[in-house]
Amino acid sequence: MKRILLMFSLLITAGLAKAQITIQDNIIAAAGDTFRYSTPVDSNLSLATGANMSWDFSTMVMDTQNVQSWKTVAQANSGFILFGVPTNAFGFKLIDSIGFGGITVHDPYTFFLKRTNGSASSLNAVAYGITLMGLPVAANYQDEDEWYIFPMNFGNHDSTTFAFSASVPSVGSLKGKGYRISDVDGWGTIKTPYYPTATSCLRLASTSVETDSITYNGASFAITRSTTDYYWLTQNDQFPALWIETATVSGVTVPMFTRYRDIYRTKPTGINNVTVQKVAVSAYPNPSNGVFHINIPANWREFAIEVYDMSGKLVAAQGGKADIDLSKQAAGQYLVRTSNGADQIGFTTIQKL
Repeated sequence: MKRILLMFSLLITAGLAKAQITIQDNIIAAAGDTFRYSTPVDSNLSLATGANMSWDFSTMVMDTQNVQSWKTVAQANSGFILFGVPTNAFGFKLIDSIGFGGITVHDPYTFFLKRTNGSASSLNAVAYGITLMGLPVAANYQDEDEWYIFPMNFGNHDSTTFAFSASVPSVGSLKGKGYRISDVDGWGTIKTPYYPTATSCLRLASTSVETDSITYNGASFAITRSTTDYYWLTQNDQFPALWIETATVSGVTVPMFTRYRDIYRTKPTGINNVTVQKVAVSAYPNPSNGVFHINIPANWREFAIEVYDMSGKLVAAQGGKADIDLSKQAAGQYLVRTSNGADQIGFTTIQKL
C-alpha cells in the first residue's frame, strides 16, 4: 500500500511540475528596473512549440551581454514631454539607431502604460520617441499597441491594430501604423544558463506588421517591417527567459536577435586576457533601508555599479553615480559589484533593512 501511495505521489508531483500556468500582469516592468541579458554564440535555436514542451536551451554560451533599462519619459529624453507624452509612461530603448533611407534616427524609445478593463489588463505602447538630427521628436499613439494581454493562458489569440503620429511645424513629421497578431502557442518548462532547473513557462509568438514614415525638410522616407517576437515567459520575471526576434524580408525569414535572461558573466578572451585587479570598495550607511553610497576609488573617471541578490539575480544597475536606491527591494543581503570598465573591479556586501 505504501508503495502504491508513493508511486501515486510521484505521478502527481511530475504532473504539477509541467502543469499549464497562467501569467498575470505582475511581469510588467516599471521605471527604474534593469535586466541583464546575454546573446548566445549560436543563435540558431529551435522555435518548435506546442503543449507540454520541454525547451532545453541550457547549453547556450554567452557571446555578449547588455542591460535593458526601463526609464521614465524624463529620464529617456525630457524633450519628449513637450510632445504630450504621458509623464507617467515608462519604456526602454531596443536599439541604438534605425535607418530611414537617407535619414538615421537615434535612441528610439517605446513608452508603455498598463491598461485595465475589469479583470483583464494589458501592457500598451502609448508613445514612441526618437532623436532626429539631434532634436527630440515623439509621437503619441492614437490607437495603442497591445504588447501583452493578461491574464495570459495557453491558446490565447489576439489581433489588434495600432497607429501613432506627430508633426513638428517647419521641420517634418513622424507616423506609423500597423497590426499585431499574438498567440500563446506553447506551454511547458524551459532551461537556460539562468534557469538551470526546468521552470514553468508560456511561449508567446507576436507578429507585428508596421509601416513607419518620416518627413524631414520636405523629403519623405518610409519602411515597412514584419517582425515576429518569440517570448518564453515565466510567472515572476519581468524579462523573458528567452526572447528571439525574426523578420520577414521578401518572403524570407531572417533572425534579428536572440536574448536570454542572465547574470553577469565574463567571457574568455584567449591568451591576451587583461589581468583584472581587485580593489577595495565599501558602502555607507550599511545597513540601510534605502539609499546606499558606494565608495568608488578616487581615480575612477568612469564606473558602473551592479547589485545582485543572493540568488545571483541582478536587481539594480547604473553608471557614473555612486548613490544607489534600493528602497523598493526586499530586506536582505546583497552583493555589490563595481568596475571601471577596464581592469579594476571591486565587491562589497550590503544589508537592506
